[in-house]
Amino acid sequence: MTEVMKTCYGIERSATFVESLTKDERSFLDEKYFISGHLFFDELMRLPNFYLFDLAIIFREPFARLASHLRFMDRYNQPQYTAEFNVLPLELKSVVIGLREVEFQNPDHISKYLNSIDGWARAAFDNCQTRFLSCDPENPDRPPSGPLPDDALTVATRRLYKFAFIGVTEHLDEFVTCLTGQKRNIPQLNVATCVRNIDIENPAIREAMWPTVKQDLLLYAKACEMRNILNRTRHLNAG
Repeated sequence: MTEVMKTCYGIERSATFVESLTKDERSFLDEKYFISGHLFFDELMRLPNFYLFDLAIIFREPFARLASHLRFMDRYNQPQYTAEFNVLPLELKSVVIGLREVEFQNPDHISKYLNSIDGWARAAFDNCQTRFLSCDPENPDRPPSGPLPDDALTVATRRLYKFAFIGVTEHLDEFVTCLTGQKRNIPQLNVATCVRNIDIENPAIREAMWPTVKQDLLLYAKACEMRNILNRTRHLNAG
């Protein structure tokens, strides 16, 4: 998707994966027309002149997102990813090693693993989409890797109203068409290459995963509702 957006705005006027930039590097982003990345909402607000941008956000169905992320990290356990594994930070190596012991088709294994996570794994796997809208890496009272704040869902839901565009990965073409004003066909990229599957249609697997997606499920439902309203409004205005 980002490649399509860069063709619309121009490579020099676009900045992607900005989560990897330092604070000093982010200070120059006001010169860009298109910015994207995995940023926490509070980080977004700290970008220079962020209020001049139309904000867009995209969600993924929570069970599918969690399964995909677990499989993405588990791929580093495959021999062909040894070189990539060797350069991972120690905390991420620990996550990968921990996943070696998890049988993805065993609900008890999944439940035990997800109940034990902390640090980076908690931020990545435990209601991750709610955390992006309610936690702040610079706020010691709301760290992304800490317990989810009691008001996290309320804060996240309220912040949805700040976005001019809300999309879901299940309808990515439609989302990019809304952003660009032109019909787009988006190729499927960033597909997990782990050979081990997680059957999210299995009720027992879903029950094991539920505590780490329950807030995201509520947020996702609200995002879908707001997406439909925004899309209908644009359709009426266009007509």
